Amino acid sequence: MKKLIAMLLSVVLLLGMTGCNKQPSEDVSASTTTQQDIEKQKELALQKMQQPIDALVRCMIENDMKYAAKDPEFFWTALAYYVPEYAQEHPLATVEDDVVRLNTKAVQESAIALFAEYDDLLELPKDMENRVRFDDGKDEYIFARGDAGNSETEITVEEETEDHIVVTAVLYADTKQDVLGTWKVTLIENTYADNITDPMYLYSVSSVEPVKAQTQPSQDDTAKQPSVQGEEIKETAVFGGLSDSHTVELTMSDGSVQAFQFEDAVVADALSKYELDDTLTITYTKSPSGMLITKVE
Repeated sequence: MKKLIAMLLSVVLLLGMTGCNKQPSEDVSASTTTQQDIEKQKELALQKMQQPIDALVRCMIENDMKYAAKDPEFFWTALAYYVPEYAQEHPLATVEDDVVRLNTKAVQESAIALFAEYDDLLELPKDMENRVRFDDGKDEYIFARGDAGNSETEITVEEETEDHIVVTAVLYADTKQDVLGTWKVTLIENTYADNITDPMYLYSVSSVEPVKAQTQPSQDDTAKQPSVQGEEIKETAVFGGLSDSHTVELTMSDGSVQAFQFEDAVVADALSKYELDDTLTITYTKSPSGMLITKVE
């Protein structure tokens, strides 16, 4: 009986030692998995920064602006690009036919991603009321929706330190053969993220610097093109009706139907007086985000 007990104890001790020998291997495996998860989360967080970066570079190139976190005009113009395109997924956003509504808290969270220097919302310029306005009764900012066009921004990580990450942002037009601009964008950790439940972005943009000027077309290429970006074009067209409060459809002289944007209140009032199939003359500009009517005759 004593021998049997001794044998059983030996087996138990042997099994225990075997289990202990396997433990370090299991710990290493768990540690490796955790590190892989962290790297994957970091990669996804960086990829998502494409959204605020895209809004910033489109705002800069289409309005000939420099990145200026403390300039109210640039601050709100950049938000007017970002919110209608990307803030619709925010849980506090209300999306309607021609506007996106965000309460102050959600707008603050959006601004933090665009501007690392953010400490409070800047004063809203009065001349931007056609794109952004504030509803004091509901504590909401109302952003006009528009057509972002077919441009696309791609980002590539170039440098990474403990303090910042530098990415290259390239803005393409309809095809990747047409580069509209290239920028060096510096990102830092979003210092407000820890105080936000399920933050949309873990990084903030601290600077955006152009590193490659837009390629200017040759004289031969210019002769082949009907217009260049920013140039005013005057054409006669046939009124096809308003799609929303900022979009009108027109039939051009070549028979094509085009959608034009408009922001100016005088233009909006003039267009509202036309009936279907009326002829009108417009002046407009072209950009990667679409065609904008500046005058109606």
